[in-house]
Amino acid sequence: MPHANALSIDDRLNPDPRIFRAQIQTLYQTLPVSVAGALLVVLVYGFIISFWEPTSTVVAWCTAMALQFALWIYGVRSYRKVNAKGPLKENTVIRLARRVVWGSLVAGCAWGYAGVAFITNFSSVPADYQYLLMLSLAGMITGAAFAQGSYLTAFWAFALPSCAPVILGLLLSGKLLQFMFGLTALFFMAAVWRFVLVLNRTLLNAFELQFANADLAKQLAQQHELLLQANAAKSKFLASASHDLRQPLHAMELFVEALRQTRQEHVRQQITDKLRRSTAAMRGLLDALLDISKLDAGVVTPRLECIPLAPLLSLTVEELRDAAQAKGLYLRVRVSSSAATVTDPGLLKSIVSNLVSNAVRYTVNGGVLLSVRRSAAHWLIDVYDTGPGIALQFQEEVFREFVQLHNPQRDRTQGLGLGLAIVRRLTVLLKHDLELRSKPGAGCRFRLKVPVHQAPLIERAENVYRGPLELGALVVVIDDELEGCQAMQMVLSAWGLRCVYAPDAKSAALALANESARPLLIISDYRLRDGDGIQAIAFIRAEYNVDAEMAALLLTGDTAVQDLQRLQASGIELMHKPVDTTALQDLLWRLSRQRAAVV
Repeated sequence: MPHANALSIDDRLNPDPRIFRAQIQTLYQTLPVSVAGALLVVLVYGFIISFWEPTSTVVAWCTAMALQFALWIYGVRSYRKVNAKGPLKENTVIRLARRVVWGSLVAGCAWGYAGVAFITNFSSVPADYQYLLMLSLAGMITGAAFAQGSYLTAFWAFALPSCAPVILGLLLSGKLLQFMFGLTALFFMAAVWRFVLVLNRTLLNAFELQFANADLAKQLAQQHELLLQANAAKSKFLASASHDLRQPLHAMELFVEALRQTRQEHVRQQITDKLRRSTAAMRGLLDALLDISKLDAGVVTPRLECIPLAPLLSLTVEELRDAAQAKGLYLRVRVSSSAATVTDPGLLKSIVSNLVSNAVRYTVNGGVLLSVRRSAAHWLIDVYDTGPGIALQFQEEVFREFVQLHNPQRDRTQGLGLGLAIVRRLTVLLKHDLELRSKPGAGCRFRLKVPVHQAPLIERAENVYRGPLELGALVVVIDDELEGCQAMQMVLSAWGLRCVYAPDAKSAALALANESARPLLIISDYRLRDGDGIQAIAFIRAEYNVDAEMAALLLTGDTAVQDLQRLQASGIELMHKPVDTTALQDLLWRLSRQRAAVV
């Protein structure tokens, strides 16, 4: 304990150094009053004993007490001078505690000598005056209990040597009256002991409560500051998201008007391609926001498997090679074919892809290197670039949403500022350590540590031929937004499927009553006027007396934590708006293949 060397008895129960500091400060604050009271008692003692004791004895004792008072006054002044400079340091508090303990011990010995010399059988003072002196000493002890009650070590350093000799002398005097006074003094000291313990505990409780309240106030202030920061971050987040969504939406509005005005087929095709790119930009932002929401909601569950690193990293580099070449940058990968790890391959690819694409995006000259090397039980996946670098004070900030140090104008070609925010969440989820080293003008190095795995790898089949969809298969679409229903029907019809759509489950069941075929898939929006998509799918399945055997798909634009957790718990296939038509087609193909296999 920090103050264990201060000759402490009671303070060892209080490991908080602030409480020990408060004990010593309280003690020094009461010292001037106790010294003044002691001086008054010394004057009374000196006046009384001067009539019966030798002058030399009286002068010697009074001089010793005067020197002691001078030392106490010096100690108080020293404390005030140190305390005025600011909060007392731990070593200073210990030194002050030692000083007051030793001072109390010396004072106690001086009063103990006075008691033996002037009150017991050794004294020439008449008995009546001895009792007066004894009452004065009792008053001194009581005053010390009040003055030194905050610090028991100092109190007992004074009380024991000042009273024990007197009580012992009275008890052993051989005179009944003095024996009774000695016994009374003994009981008095027991009462004082009990009182000072209660006083000390009361003071310590008050100190503990004081500091607990101070800690709570500090925590409240910190929470308030965090709340202000969160509100500011939320406002910045919404402003950035709104800006980045409005940009492609603005372009889409203009493209739609241009499409409506033109009659030339090749121009319409060009506009359609640009519309597709604008929708892709919007989907990219929404998908990134969704990824963050899902990670924050805890609904992303890693699917760990043993994978070779070389194919995954090489594929990532190839996907970004065109972007690097367009800027005149080199993009290289160095990885051993024997490198393997246990991770979620999709999530790991997302991490590496975000790191490499960021490096390509912000590097003007030079290039990017993706390398893997072994260090003990880990593979170190390093992404080096020759970009502008990141100053130390911004190296934590870059992992926040919509932070782009080198893109204040919010140019969409420079990304959305969400990549590193996703990377941070994914590395925490996978328990892969991520380090950033950089300085302005010297580029960056992002290091990802993944565990080494030595088990044999299982080759996975690639480029499986899909085959055609089941032409004429029935799909049920439940959506209370007419435009959404019509758009889905147009897409499904273009793929050769039949579509029954309705605004709710009961209407869908009535429409299906006229159909002899069993639906291939139920597609339902999550938010409906009557209930929700989970309930609607359960209702349709109940109409056919099946449970999970009838495939279903939920569509949602929700990103709230509670909604994402409920959707995941339902066990129903889920896609987020805007729907990726390629993913939808893949799902329909898989269902067609499964039904064909059963037939």
